[in-house]
Amino acid sequence: MIRIFRLPLAATLFAAGFLPLVAHAQLPNNWIGVGTSNWNVPANWMANDGSHALPDGPGFDEFASINGNASVFVDSTITPHPGEVRLGALGGTNNVLEIRSGGNLRVEKVDPTAGLLTNGGVHMLGFAGSGNNGTLRVLPGGTITIDGVLDTVPDLKNVVTVGALSGSAATMNVGALSLRGTSTFFANAAVTVTGNATGFNPALTGDVAFDPLSNTTFVINSAQNATINAVGTASLAGPLSLQFNAFAPTAGQSWTLIKAADISGSFSSVSTPSTLGAGQQLTLKTASVVGGKQLTATVSTVLVLNVNRDTGTTSLSNPNAPGIAFDGYSIKSASGRLTSVGWNSLDDQNALGGDWRESNVSNTQLAELKPTVTGTIGANGSQGIGNAYSAFGGSFGTPEDLTVDYTLSDGSVVQGIVNYTGTKVNNLLLQVDPTTGQAKLRNTSLTTVSIDGYDIASATSSLSTSSWNSLDDQNAAGGDWRESDASAAHLAELKPTTSTTLAPGASFLLGSPFNPLGTKDLMFSFLQAGNSAATTGAVIYAPLGVPGDYDGDGIVDASDYTVFRDHLNQSFALANRDPNNSGLINAGDFTYWKSHFGATSGSGSASLSGGSVPEPTSWLLLAIGGACVLILRQRNQTA
Repeated sequence: MIRIFRLPLAATLFAAGFLPLVAHAQLPNNWIGVGTSNWNVPANWMANDGSHALPDGPGFDEFASINGNASVFVDSTITPHPGEVRLGALGGTNNVLEIRSGGNLRVEKVDPTAGLLTNGGVHMLGFAGSGNNGTLRVLPGGTITIDGVLDTVPDLKNVVTVGALSGSAATMNVGALSLRGTSTFFANAAVTVTGNATGFNPALTGDVAFDPLSNTTFVINSAQNATINAVGTASLAGPLSLQFNAFAPTAGQSWTLIKAADISGSFSSVSTPSTLGAGQQLTLKTASVVGGKQLTATVSTVLVLNVNRDTGTTSLSNPNAPGIAFDGYSIKSASGRLTSVGWNSLDDQNALGGDWRESNVSNTQLAELKPTVTGTIGANGSQGIGNAYSAFGGSFGTPEDLTVDYTLSDGSVVQGIVNYTGTKVNNLLLQVDPTTGQAKLRNTSLTTVSIDGYDIASATSSLSTSSWNSLDDQNAAGGDWRESDASAAHLAELKPTTSTTLAPGASFLLGSPFNPLGTKDLMFSFLQAGNSAATTGAVIYAPLGVPGDYDGDGIVDASDYTVFRDHLNQSFALANRDPNNSGLINAGDFTYWKSHFGATSGSGSASLSGGSVPEPTSWLLLAIGGACVLILRQRNQTA
């Protein structure tokens, strides 16, 4: 093929004798195809000289420029080879290069000694905030060979996907990987980092680099997963997600994710949308192997610290098999939510073989060591350690922050799991019933709080605007609340005049703003009166409870009266209190309990199990009468 070539300005000046020509300029070959079109059609391209030909790197120092919301597919072996590919450099919110089954594309690095500059890389140049982005997708049966760097500018809208849920191998051979967007590697992805990258990012040669702003996912089948093999180093950063395709992982299963000459850094978090068993978590471990190191993900069984927010009761448990032997543990809370007064240590109990010794005891840490042999919590076993938790420790609005770790006999430290139950928090609480989607705004703290705004957000659009019964809709909480920008991703209200005060125990129902089929990812924040910055609130997914069930055991009975009696005329966060009653515990709380006596969690929130209040026993009549006399006496004393 003979191409009529228009010289760039530098070459023209050289021809006229004005400049020495040291190297050719890189020349764009722009995609002009319509809709989703085939790379291997010359008419879809326009070269720098106005001709229509495929991008030719070695021949003409050309790079493929794909912009303007282009969608390009490759389903055959492509020659000539482009010298570079640039996605989104000149605009377009979704520029796609897809290597389909049978497709084979090489992006060829040109020898710089020949005076050419293209570097053999694929570059996604949609910068954050620009609206431009690119997607590289390698499907099963497709192959892409990138001599240079596969580089994504830091923007999660720049996407790299290799493989699919099923099918043959999707192959990527690349000089270096610089992942700063959203990357997904399916189980059938075959990724090799070859080490011959130069040019666009010279710091990378055979290396894999995950940026702190990246978001990386490995999709794993029961018997297969992708492994990135690199001849250079791998530096880890940003969040990692493991998704399990059509199988439930079991304890002890592991998958090698990365092999490299060396591995440094760590992913900022490791998560999975799949439900792991109780006491199971994903752990990452880097180990030395022949030729370098490898990063392995394993489903591990660990100890669980169980914490009842309402009572402060704590225990260590092992809900799996076999038993877990350890010779030290540490519970920490930077905000000071621990209490040594209620802690019943293993030393105190002479438990788990005895010879435990308390260490560094404070409201921020409770720890014990066993200097001789280990102690073991057997399969499906549990060991109570008293009432070591104080829900109201620390400052109002401070997030829950308990951590637990323990030491094995070989000296290694294992991070355990903290499992909370109950709803008492030192914060404003959005309590969401995951089955019905109902939600209640509650003040379960001991602090009186005035607010003039709140916000509920969901990154996965799990909210329902139609079922939300806002304070504005109800004309509640003093009125003059106004909804703001309601959507499936965001529900908010503001009170432009005065503020609404929530005393301890106060609550407001908000209808059913959560979609029970959605993801449990709600974020709740509120604006305290006089503040310019929002406070992050708490979100707990739990049934809203039975009205009048003051001890939270699922039934309104005499034990709830005891809770009422013990806190009469006190500032106390009474569970399942009348949302229209606030302030000190008072006679209205007695009336509310009496009107719901006998109700259970299965009888409906506003109905009684038998349709009426049952006839009390004689001792209960005496107790109720005594409470009424006490209330009347207190009223007369304050009159």
